Amino acid sequence: MKNNSAFTLLEMLIALAISSLVIIGGYSLLNCIATTKTELSRNEQNIAIVTKLSDLMNQDYRQATLKSVKITNDDLGNEEITFSTYNSIFFNKSIPVIVKYYISNHYLIREEIRKDINYDRLIRLIPDVKKISFKFWNGSEYLSAVPANRRLIKMYITLNNREKTIIIAKLY
Repeated sequence: MKNNSAFTLLEMLIALAISSLVIIGGYSLLNCIATTKTELSRNEQNIAIVTKLSDLMNQDYRQATLKSVKITNDDLGNEEITFSTYNSIFFNKSIPVIVKYYISNHYLIREEIRKDINYDRLIRLIPDVKKISFKFWNGSEYLSAVPANRRLIKMYITLNNREKTIIIAKLY
């Protein structure tokens, strides 16, 4: 009688196929987990950035004069917002300055201007910004035109290829 304790070629091929499926499945799972972690981390960073930007813009706008708000377009079609505010970062909120938010070289820029003393400071706020636009609340809907009542602004910012919305309000 023969002792058949060895594996046949067919059994080895079946075992190899099953092992390959388990390894491929494990790799796919680990890859999915790594991708999810990266996306969650990027999302968390975007939320933190947008929250800080929202805080800064709301501080600027709460101390702004309503009649000073102007929207212009740059050469690439991005909107720029300009207004006069007492929320000067460099002068510790002691004198009014003109503040302008715009995009330059894919950075969102906050510029403080005081012409009478030749003062002009730029702060690069956020990298990888593709587009910004603004809409104003007229009492019933958001419009692109600047209404007489400029108390509420909705800012759309495209950051890392995702659009985020920031509400900017002037409270009384």
